[in-house]
Amino acid sequence: MLMRTTTLHVQGMHCASCSVTLTRAFQGTPGVVEASVNFATAKARIVFDASKISEEDLMSVVKKTGYTAML
Repeated sequence: MLMRTTTLHVQGMHCASCSVTLTRAFQGTPGVVEASVNFATAKARIVFDASKISEEDLMSVVKKTGYTAML
């Protein structure tokens, strides 16, 4: 396992439910070990296995959930 942590800046969240939805999307993604999304700061902190998933893949999860992300 090659564990890494990244922080994504998320745009498009309108309420706390948005952060819960995105957190669940990350947690359901293979290779993600831990994820937390903070609505107030518009940031997502993700711990992931870089041998299974990339930061680009994580950004795709954000896009598929209906938001925009930047590193």
